[in-house]
Amino acid sequence: EMTQSEVMQSEMTQSEMTQTRLSPAETVNNDREENEDADLMYKPRYERVVKELQSTKKRLQKQHEEEMEQELQTRKQIEKRLHETVMEAEEQRRHLQAAKKKFQRLTTEFQDLTLNLQQQMSRNTELERKQRRSDNELSIVHEDIKEERDMKEKLQRERDSLLSDKHSLEQSLHHETLNKQKLLEKCDQLEEEISDLLLMSKDNSQDVALKKIKRELEMKIEEQEEELDDQAGQIQLLEQAKLRLELNLDKMKQLHQKEMNEREEEIEEIRCKTQNRLRQLENQLENEYEQKKMLQDAKIQLQKQLQVKSNMELHTDRDSEKRLKRNLRRTKALLNDAGAALIKQKDIDTAKSQIVSLRNQLDDAEFSTSIAVKAKKRMELELQELQQQLEDITKAKQEAESKTMLILREKADIQSRLEDVEDDFNEVMKKYKAAVQQQSVDQITLTDQITQIEELIYERDRYKQQVSELQTRVQLYDDTMVDRIHVEILETKVRDLENRLELETTTRHRLESQVYRAKEQIERGTLEREDLNSARLSSEEANKRAQKQLRDLREEFRESQKRELEASQRKKELESRVSVLEGECRHHLSDLKLALKRVTNLQTALERDVSNGSDDDDMVLDSDDDDD
Repeated sequence: EMTQSEVMQSEMTQSEMTQTRLSPAETVNNDREENEDADLMYKPRYERVVKELQSTKKRLQKQHEEEMEQELQTRKQIEKRLHETVMEAEEQRRHLQAAKKKFQRLTTEFQDLTLNLQQQMSRNTELERKQRRSDNELSIVHEDIKEERDMKEKLQRERDSLLSDKHSLEQSLHHETLNKQKLLEKCDQLEEEISDLLLMSKDNSQDVALKKIKRELEMKIEEQEEELDDQAGQIQLLEQAKLRLELNLDKMKQLHQKEMNEREEEIEEIRCKTQNRLRQLENQLENEYEQKKMLQDAKIQLQKQLQVKSNMELHTDRDSEKRLKRNLRRTKALLNDAGAALIKQKDIDTAKSQIVSLRNQLDDAEFSTSIAVKAKKRMELELQELQQQLEDITKAKQEAESKTMLILREKADIQSRLEDVEDDFNEVMKKYKAAVQQQSVDQITLTDQITQIEELIYERDRYKQQVSELQTRVQLYDDTMVDRIHVEILETKVRDLENRLELETTTRHRLESQVYRAKEQIERGTLEREDLNSARLSSEEANKRAQKQLRDLREEFRESQKRELEASQRKKELESRVSVLEGECRHHLSDLKLALKRVTNLQTALERDVSNGSDDDDMVLDSDDDDD
């Protein structure tokens, strides 16, 4: 195309030169009307030149029309490309707006996460307070257990003292049995004497006295039997209560063992799950860290490329605009000069048509340059918008990274707190097990003490029977003038035994109340342990939610990466289109330069022809012959 246009332009210059050369020839012919022979010689040449000029005009018009059609087609293509670029830029803006909305949604979700974490922190503080309370209660339980141990030691001491008393009583009983045998012997003697007296039956007064004594002894025996029945009933009630307590203790032990086993299994499962989750989270964090490094490196490279390209484009655009303006000014000045020179000539129509064509070309070139400049400006604006969007995306990424780091720190804090809670829970369980063991030991000691109390009660009953028998015999001996010193000693011993039994019953009641308190404390510990388990479950649910949110964030981060890649690809496409448009602008600039060269050639040729025509007419004729 460039060669054809150059050929056409050379032909145009030649035709213009011939026209300019013919104009002085006509002036010469007018001056020489007298020579008819010369007129006959130049007329056919003139007609031939006119025909050639008409043919060249038609050919130039056709070429001009073809060039105009080509330029219109190029304009349409450029407009289509610009429209496509505008549509793509609008789509990119839409995508960026959607990305901004998603980032806003992510920020709200991060705020929700922070609130949930704060709630978990408050719950953890409450759990710590409850743990402190449980520790205080356990310390109270330990103090109670110490008191029980002290009481047990006291009871053991009392038991030892009772055993020593028992031994002394056994010795005294042995002595009393000996005395009893002696008394029985005496009684036998007295009975023999009474029988002898009855046989004798001299006095009825003695019979009446003996009957009274017999009745009194029978009443005392009945009273003692009633007391024995009451004591036997009390002993049965105590045995039933003992059996109930033993059954309840066995049930409590079984339930406690089951609960402990279940809770240990649950704790082991929770530990395994938490360890697996921690490993998964660590792997995910490592992957995310590597991806972030890759993205940061790619981002830095893209920013460098954008800066270099923007600087290059700004320099090239400014230089090209300055050159175009200078060329336009030159072309306008040359056109004005050419128009003034051509108006002076005779062939005004041909010059005007050429000037119009040149002006049309210049207008087309100016229009194409203005379109190219506008397209460049639009592309620059789009590039600036893309840079701003990239900066916004990078800021959002940095914020997301900072938020993820905060979440990870909070997660690590929560895990450390969970570990502390587990350690505290294990300590509480150890204390609980120790308390249960101590309770079992206390129960065993209680059973031993209850058996000892029963033995002592049995011994007391036996001693009471013996005392009652001895009292009857003592009364008989009193009647028979026997010494009461031994009887009083025995009564004091019986009273001491009864006082000791009452003390043992009071200590037993105290121990039962302490056992009841220990049970209540155990129930409280179980409730607090259930609360700890519920808090642990809630923390696990919160961790699950955090993991889901992290997964969503990762998916959105991947989508943003894809969008960034798409934006970079579109940016590359736009840059390629800009380079194409720059090439087209350069093409138009080269066309303008050629047109300017043609105009300058025309001006120089016209000036030379005018100077040569005014000096010599023969030179004009020779030039016409050369053209033929």
